[in-house]
Amino acid sequence: MADNNDMANMLRSVIQEELQPLRQELQEFRSEVTTRLTTLEKGQQKLEVRQHNLELGQQNLEVHQHNLELGQQNLEERQHNLELGQEQLQKDVAIIKKDVKAIWEDILNLDNRLTKQEKRAIK
Repeated sequence: MADNNDMANMLRSVIQEELQPLRQELQEFRSEVTTRLTTLEKGQQKLEVRQHNLELGQQNLEVHQHNLELGQQNLEERQHNLELGQEQLQKDVAIIKKDVKAIWEDILNLDNRLTKQEKRAIK
């Protein structure tokens, strides 16, 4: 039995020696995979932060667009009010011109009457 134990121990020892380079290679591979995984995770975190920033920027742009649309509506309402005011102003100017014409006609009529009265007074 001692021979079998010795043989088993020797076989274990040989197997251990043969497996040692494989274990070392496996450990190096694990280390490399762990390093790459860490790098990928950091990169993914950076991408997630950038994506979040882009989403915030998009929300900000949507708010600005909404504000611009409200401003445009406000400007359109103001323009409409200005156009209505301009129409009213044109009507008022037309009325004033008509009134001024009537006043000049009254002045001319008065002047004619005064001229006739002066001529009668001279005769």
